[in-house]
Amino acid sequence: MRWVLIGLLLIPLIHKAQVQGLSTDSKKAADYYTEGQKQAAVRNYPAALESFDKALKKDPYFGEAHYLKARTLMAIGEVELAKYHYEKAVQLLPMTPKYADTFIVLGRMYMDEGDYVKAKESFQRYIRADPGNYMGIEMAEGFIRDCDFGIEQIDHPDSIKPKKLANPLNNFQFQYFPVLTGDGEFIFFTARSARSTEEILVSRNVDGEWSPPQNISDNINTVEFNEGTCAISADGRTLVFTSCNAPGLLGRCDLLISYRNGNEWSRPRNLGKMINSRHWESQPSLSADGRLLLFSSDRPGGIGKMDIWYSVKEKDGKWARAKNLGRPINTPGEEFSPFLHSNNQTLFYSSGGRKGMGGLDLYVSNRTPDGWSKPENLGYPLNTWKDEVGIFVTSEGDRAYYSRTTKKEGQERSFLYEVRLPDKLKVKKESHALKGRVYDSQTNKPLAAQINLMDLEKDTAIQFLNSDSVNGQYLIILTKGADYGLFVSKKGYLYKSMNFDLKDAGPDGHLILDIPLDPIVKGATTELRNIFFDFGSADLRPESAPELEELVTFLRDNPELRIEIGGHTDNVGSEEDNIELSRNRTLAVRKYLVDHGVNIENVDFKGYGESKPLVPNDTDENRQTNRRIEFMIL
Repeated sequence: MRWVLIGLLLIPLIHKAQVQGLSTDSKKAADYYTEGQKQAAVRNYPAALESFDKALKKDPYFGEAHYLKARTLMAIGEVELAKYHYEKAVQLLPMTPKYADTFIVLGRMYMDEGDYVKAKESFQRYIRADPGNYMGIEMAEGFIRDCDFGIEQIDHPDSIKPKKLANPLNNFQFQYFPVLTGDGEFIFFTARSARSTEEILVSRNVDGEWSPPQNISDNINTVEFNEGTCAISADGRTLVFTSCNAPGLLGRCDLLISYRNGNEWSRPRNLGKMINSRHWESQPSLSADGRLLLFSSDRPGGIGKMDIWYSVKEKDGKWARAKNLGRPINTPGEEFSPFLHSNNQTLFYSSGGRKGMGGLDLYVSNRTPDGWSKPENLGYPLNTWKDEVGIFVTSEGDRAYYSRTTKKEGQERSFLYEVRLPDKLKVKKESHALKGRVYDSQTNKPLAAQINLMDLEKDTAIQFLNSDSVNGQYLIILTKGADYGLFVSKKGYLYKSMNFDLKDAGPDGHLILDIPLDPIVKGATTELRNIFFDFGSADLRPESAPELEELVTFLRDNPELRIEIGGHTDNVGSEEDNIELSRNRTLAVRKYLVDHGVNIENVDFKGYGESKPLVPNDTDENRQTNRRIEFMIL
C-alpha cells in the first residue's frame, strides 16, 4: 500500500497538463522558458538564466527549464550549480533520447568526484534511455569500463604517501611541471599567481633543504608573456621551455632553447620550423644527453586531438623535423606531458585516450626492439578522478615529483609533491649521475674539455659533451647494465681515459670524479685504462677498440709528437716472464696504431714488467692497478 501511495503522489509531478508540449501547466512559465531558449541561442547567458529562473519560480517542477538552465550553467562554467539542475531534470523528465545526454553529463560529474558507482549507474541509464544511438552507447560503455577500473584501483591502492614539498617551495598560488637535474641538486618549475604571467623558477637542494626559489634568468622570463613547462638536460645546462603569445612566435605557443655557461643563461632561440608549427607546441622533455626532444602538439597529421611528437639532434647540432611518436603511445584522444627517464628507455606521460580513472591519467611505457611497449596505468593514488598531467622520476627511479590541484573555499591552488615509489612502479633500469670538474693539473684552472662516454662492449658512443668553460663542471647520466669508458680531451693536453663501476657510487647514488688534464710536455705520462687483455695474454680484447681509436685520433691531431708505449704487470710470476708479457702487450698496441695510419717512427715501446708498481702488490685490487698500459711523451 505504501508504494501505491508514493506512486500516486508522484503523478502530479510528471503528468501535468502540458503547455506547448512541455511538462508544465503554467503558460507564464512556458513563455519565460521560450524566452530563455532564444537568449541562450545567441549566447546571452545572463538573460537566459534570468528567464529560466522566472520559469522555475512559476513552476519549480518544470523539467525542461531545469534541463536548459543546467546546460546554460555548464556553458559559463558553473558546474556545481548545473549538476543540481541536471539531477532535477532527471527526476522530472521522461527517459527518452531527447534528454538522454543528461545521464552522460551527470556520469562525468560523478566521475570527477570519484563516485564511480553512481557514475556507472548514470551511464547505464543512458544506454537504456537511448538504445538506438550506437556511437553514444560506445562512449558510455567506455566510461563504464573506466568506472570499473576506478573502483578496482580504489579498492587496491598502491602504498604511497605523497609529501607536499615544504617551505620555501609551494608559496605561489600555482606551481607545476617540476623537473630536476640528473643529480637532484636543482629543481625547476613553472609558477603563477592569480594575476601574473607564468615564469620559470629554480631552487637548489642544500643539505636536504630547498633554497628560496629564484627567477631562472631575466634572459628567459618576461613580464608581459608566459614562459613555462620547461625541460632540462641532466647536467642542467640546456633548457627547452614554452613561450606563449610573445612576438615572433610561429604559433600560439612555441618551444625555445637556452644554454647555461657558468651561472648565465643565453638569450633563448626559437627552435624553428623543424620543431614548431602554426599550432600549439608545449610540455617538452629532453633526454639526459639533450639529443632527443619530445613534446605535445595539436598540429595536423597526428593520431588524435593532441599527440606526442619527437625530434632528434643530428650530428651537425641541428634538430631534425619533428615526427609523431605513433602508436601505442598516441591514441585518438589526447596525450600530454611526456617525460623520458634518464635511462632513455622509460617514458611517462598523460593520456585521456586509454582505460583510466577518468580524465587524464599517468601511464608508463618502455622502449623495446620493436618500439614502445603497451602503456600501463600508474594506478591509484598517483592517478585519481582528477586530471593528472606531468610527472618527473629521478635518475635512481625510486622517487617522483609532480603537481596536484586542490580546491578550498572555491579557490584553486596547485602544489608540488614528492613521493617514494613502490617496487612495482620503480624504474627497472635505474641511472646514476657521474659529475665533477675538469681542470689543468698544474694551475687548477677550469677547462672546457670534450668528454666522450662510450659503451666499451658495444664500441658505441653514448654521449658527447663539453665541460663548462667557466667552472669546468660536467655531469653525465649512467644507466646500469653497461661497461663504460670515459675519454676526456682538450687541445694542448694529454687526453685522459678511465673506466668505473657504479658500485663506487656515494650514499646519494652518484659518482664524483674530478679530472685533471696534464699539459703536453716532455716526460708527461697518461694511463690507458680502457685497454684490456685476457690473463697472461697479449691479445687485445674487443672492448679495447674505443681506447685505441682515441689514441689514434690524439696522435693524428699531434703528428709532431713521439711517444713511448709502456707495459706494466704485477709481481705474480717470474720477472723475466712479466717483462716478456708487458713487452708483447706494448707491441700489440703499437701494431694497432701503425695499422691505423700512425707513423711507426713516432711510436716507441718498452716492457717494464713488475719494476714500476704504482702501489704495493699486496691485494688483488692493487695488483689490478699495477697491471696497466701507459704512454709517455718523448
